[in-house]
Amino acid sequence: MLFDLIAELFATSPTSSADALANMLVTGQASAVASHPFLAFIVIAVFCCLFGSVAAAVYGFTKRDEPLSWNFMIALALLPGIIAMLVYLTRDSFIGVLSMAGIFTMVRFRSIAADPKDLACVVFTMAIGLAGGSKLLAYAAAATGVFVVFLVAAFLIGLTRQTTRSRCKLKITVPENMCWDKTFDEVLKTYTRRATLARVKTIELGSFFELMYDITLKQSADEKAMIDAIRTRNGNLTVLLNKRPDSTYDPM
Repeated sequence: MLFDLIAELFATSPTSSADALANMLVTGQASAVASHPFLAFIVIAVFCCLFGSVAAAVYGFTKRDEPLSWNFMIALALLPGIIAMLVYLTRDSFIGVLSMAGIFTMVRFRSIAADPKDLACVVFTMAIGLAGGSKLLAYAAAATGVFVVFLVAAFLIGLTRQTTRSRCKLKITVPENMCWDKTFDEVLKTYTRRATLARVKTIELGSFFELMYDITLKQSADEKAMIDAIRTRNGNLTVLLNKRPDSTYDPM
């Protein structure tokens, strides 16, 4: 019975309620899912949590060199099962579907680091749960496979980029009475291939300015020498060089 149920849930050809009714009229036997809805509910929840665990494990592996939240990984693992249970319980209720849609509009999915990749992972695991809740475990498994392939591919591409990656964020603190318009141009021209002033803001109740540059370092650039040269021009105030601008290091 259990194996028949799992085989039916993993069928690649989705069957509608009308198809199930027609099959029962022809064969005289109801489908395993229709005959054992509670067991189907448990199987779907378990498999979706397993798919989510695989997705979370691969996500954790690809984030091993970046800040990682254990709670976020647990959420990724559980999210497909939660979504699948909600979809399964409300699949035949129009009011339930509207209620679930309202829940999705109220919940704000965001990652701990506001990383777009993390948001994409959340949406992908939601898709896995939606497929599982629709009694399409084969599609949920395929979505998990696609998720793993793309995540690993992105990780491998990132490894190849790290050897030549030179794009950085540079934050320089200067006194409020300093004319900083062209003060650092000579230093940036020496050590960078490109430097763009992206943002200026006041800090410490207007006592200082904070300049944020988007720069691309030269391959032979001496980062310490560049920072020392900047410090001689900004009065030895704070200089921050973020070499991983796509990850959270400090509010920039």
